[in-house]
Amino acid sequence: MESFSLLMLSACCIFCATAVYRYKSQQNAYISVFIFVLTVVSVLLDGFWVVCQYFTGDGVNESVLYTLTTTMEGGEINDYIFPSILAILFCVVTIIVIHRILFHGDSGKKQSWTYAFLATCCSVLALLISPAFSQISRNTLLAEKIDGSDFNEYFINEISQIEKPKFNLVYIYGESLERTYFNNDVFPDLLPDLNMFREKSMDFSDTLQMPATDFTIAGIVASQCGLPLFKPTAFNGQNTASSFYPESHCLGDILSASGYETYFYQGANLHFADKDAFFKVHGIKHVWGLTESGLQDNFDVQNNWGLYDNVVLDKAWSKFSELSASGQRFALFTLTVDTHPPKGYISPGCSKKNYQIDGRSVEALSAVLCSQEDIARFVERIQSSPWARNTIIVLSSDHLAMPSTAVSVDYLNKLERRDLFFVLGPQVKPGVKAQPRTTLDNGATVLDLLGGGTKIGLGRSSASEKSLAESVPDFKNKLYAWGDSIRNLWGTPNHIDRFTVNTREKTFSFSGRTYPLPIVIDIKKDQVLPVIDDASQDISLRQSLAYLSEGEKFIWVDKCFHPGTVWMNSLVLSEAWCVTQGRAGGNIVVKKIDGEKYDGKVNIDDTPTNNARYQREQALLKVNPEDIRYTSDTFKFAQDGRPDFIENMMGIGRQEPWGRWSDALTSPMVMLLYKSPFPQKFDVEIEAKAYGKNINTPIAITIGDQTQYAKFGENPTRVTLHYTGDMYSRLITLTPPEPTLSREGSILGQSFTSPVRKLGIGLVEIKIVPVAGTAERK
Repeated sequence: MESFSLLMLSACCIFCATAVYRYKSQQNAYISVFIFVLTVVSVLLDGFWVVCQYFTGDGVNESVLYTLTTTMEGGEINDYIFPSILAILFCVVTIIVIHRILFHGDSGKKQSWTYAFLATCCSVLALLISPAFSQISRNTLLAEKIDGSDFNEYFINEISQIEKPKFNLVYIYGESLERTYFNNDVFPDLLPDLNMFREKSMDFSDTLQMPATDFTIAGIVASQCGLPLFKPTAFNGQNTASSFYPESHCLGDILSASGYETYFYQGANLHFADKDAFFKVHGIKHVWGLTESGLQDNFDVQNNWGLYDNVVLDKAWSKFSELSASGQRFALFTLTVDTHPPKGYISPGCSKKNYQIDGRSVEALSAVLCSQEDIARFVERIQSSPWARNTIIVLSSDHLAMPSTAVSVDYLNKLERRDLFFVLGPQVKPGVKAQPRTTLDNGATVLDLLGGGTKIGLGRSSASEKSLAESVPDFKNKLYAWGDSIRNLWGTPNHIDRFTVNTREKTFSFSGRTYPLPIVIDIKKDQVLPVIDDASQDISLRQSLAYLSEGEKFIWVDKCFHPGTVWMNSLVLSEAWCVTQGRAGGNIVVKKIDGEKYDGKVNIDDTPTNNARYQREQALLKVNPEDIRYTSDTFKFAQDGRPDFIENMMGIGRQEPWGRWSDALTSPMVMLLYKSPFPQKFDVEIEAKAYGKNINTPIAITIGDQTQYAKFGENPTRVTLHYTGDMYSRLITLTPPEPTLSREGSILGQSFTSPVRKLGIGLVEIKIVPVAGTAERK
């Protein structure tokens, strides 16, 4: 309620600032602009906070910051579109109204500078009390107010193993499946099948949700590593390479070191939120998701987030049976998805698929009813198997249900909400354990029950010790105070002297860590931030460098044509790899890499920067890649922009590492309009590939009244066609016979709902070659 009160006060201050200044005060151009800028920023922050609040219930928290700085590939984006559009439209309309009030129309009497001062104060106050600004400021102040210097007294990072492990592990993460749903007074018979197992389990009834553990990847990290997901961000908020506390010893690491084969099964794309990166770092050797299933094009077994729960759990059961029969010690983790907000999804074959509350059917609760049936069937199959006697089963929620979970969250908020965590096993004593704990304690508790240690990170085994949530006063805010210490564990080194670039494997290595190319290394005074380009961000690495402050040091490894457009024109056509290093506004050195391996040294001098140079280079770095022009006799479609001999083009998709696809949704044919007419006689050299039914099918290539046909395979091939020009022709058209709807190469959203393209021909290069003895007409 406090945040909503701040939102209302901020809105009132915006209104007062604009109205009082326009109709009551003396006016000045500088004051008008100042008030306009502050009120616009306040409106945008308020709108952003409202959208974040809708999804998180906690405004601009760590889940927002994490999601905005990691890949959205594999995520369901449709849920975000409508509220985001509404917020944008509201902000735009509000800004237009503010502009008209401040700069247009009758102003009435303007008689007092006092009112101008009052209006200015209101505009400043509108910004300061904006809930987004207030929340970020409050968390920062909390971190400074509470002593966080004692982090190392509580953080445990022991190298440990389970001596002579006796039990296999099956750990089920139930998407948003919080313990609150088991309240039979509010949700009668919502979880009838799971409740039978819960009553026979060691049930931890007071599992609290802490900051930065309230979204799926954060919940997984918390339960495995005993740490909240506080992630450092780079100079522009881009995706800092996801190394996920690489020096920490998490549950997966300990299990792997103890001889367990480790598996993770889920229905969604593993790349979403960088889950695959976490598993790779922390001991989960085998992963299986939508892409690995081979079912990504079978939409009958998918919802908008991935495979239905019954498909995933059936696959997990098959793997459990196989591993158990082999005698191999193993840990099998799985994550459901059918209960994902806002409404959830019903797996085909569910017998329980309609849940009513207060006389009405609720889709989100019906999804819970169905998913619990699937989970219970999976648990029952394990417990009825001959391998139940040496298997421990854990069922936990990944996090509490999101505020966007339609209708059901209204009922949940009437209760004290808790995460779910219960354990079934041959030597596990059933009963309810009511001591306060958090999801940070899940991994340590499981490790203890498996016969291992009792501490992981900030987690403590709830089977034998007190949780820090019980022993550390004000533990929630203490986590904020420890925030910087936790971010320092992320795996971002504090120094770089030497590095190695492997162009064949496309890797950049330093300080014992390896990252994919291309990459920018943001070198701060006490921290080195690797920033990767996974194609999921709105801006390129080149554009992101424009956010560097003057004098800030960096290393940039990318294809040479990227830095060439700013610092070295001789490289604007080079597709080799280059190392660029220096200080923003200072001396910049661009070096082309020869060979597959390059051992480099950081060589950045401290000569004074030049502000004029800084401003000029930052302006060049900010240029949209599509607006770049280069001088060449060849159109290289993988490069930024286009050659200066092209006047316009249509039917071409986005730039990709190899080139560009045609997209018949924008134009049924590719059209390239040259600035000058073609020569009297010339060859057209085309390197391209085809998609789907267009593979090895004649594609029409037309210049003037001449049409020829060429076939292209699945991989790029080069063809040469001969044409005769006239005085006017300067347009080439390429017409694939059967453009095909596809989400191939999608970088936004899950494959089921991501934006489609209609692909036909994939262009790598086109070159016009005059035949000897002819000249180009001007």
